[in-house]
Amino acid sequence: MGTMRVTIPRPKTFLKDLENAIRGTLHTPGKVVTGVAMSLLVYSLFVLSTFPEYSWQLLSSDIAYLGEALVALNSNLFASVGAIGTSLMIVYSVLTAVVLLHIVIQVSSGGVYFSLGGIGGMVPVFFIGGCAGCGAGLIGLLGAAGAIGILPFQGNGVRVLGSLFLIGFLGYYGDPRTCNLD
Repeated sequence: MGTMRVTIPRPKTFLKDLENAIRGTLHTPGKVVTGVAMSLLVYSLFVLSTFPEYSWQLLSSDIAYLGEALVALNSNLFASVGAIGTSLMIVYSVLTAVVLLHIVIQVSSGGVYFSLGGIGGMVPVFFIGGCAGCGAGLIGLLGAAGAIGILPFQGNGVRVLGSLFLIGFLGYYGDPRTCNLD
């Protein structure tokens, strides 16, 4: 068996690969619609996970309360972290959706495999990126929101760091329709 060598791309190559990753992921109108739907779904999941008990109580009584829960928790999110934190949450949700769609395209085309150092290494990013001020994204569902909630800047640093990891993933892997492995 040969060894796999990991190289860090140069900035020009990285930016071109990042552009190719986004264009390759959203290359058809159907993929754009799927990306928007996934972004809304991810954002909704993050908002609902800010107060999982409240969300669970409303949704377990009747699914018709989904809209009410989203409006109430989105208002609470804005009151907790302000416009900057809410904007970062939206950016994080869009990037998460693009990365998930990117992974689906790569896996379905057989161009990548699931490994701890590759795609599998991105799993923790999805768990830390939500609203660190009031219930850190999906990690809030695991009961560890308080640990991230004590971070400075109302958790905006966590959201920025998570977004940078997602951008790094996209720039590293490039166009999902091509295989970059030697």
